[in-house]
Amino acid sequence: MLQPTFLTNHFHIIVSLPHEPYSRIPGLSDELGLTQRTAPRILTELIEDKVLKMEKEGRKNLYSINRKKRLHHTLENKHRIGELLNIPS
Repeated sequence: MLQPTFLTNHFHIIVSLPHEPYSRIPGLSDELGLTQRTAPRILTELIEDKVLKMEKEGRKNLYSINRKKRLHHTLENKHRIGELLNIPS
C-alpha cells in the first residue's frame, strides 16, 4: 500500500543538507529516493529562490540553508524555514 508523505521533496533536501552539507547528487538522490534528474532540478530551484546558497570548494559544492527565508504559501508565510528545522522530534 502506498504510504502518504506530508513533506515535499524540496523540504526533504533542505532537511538532509545540514547532515551532509557537501552532498553529491548521486548520494542525495539515493538517500531521498529521487532520480538523478530530479535532485539537481530541485537544488537549482532552491538556490534560485534563495533558500539555499551554494559555494564551490575545490571540486565539491558546499550547501548552506537560509534559515530566515519565509515560506511562500499564504497559510505559512508567517513562518521561516529555520522554524521548521527546529521542530523537536
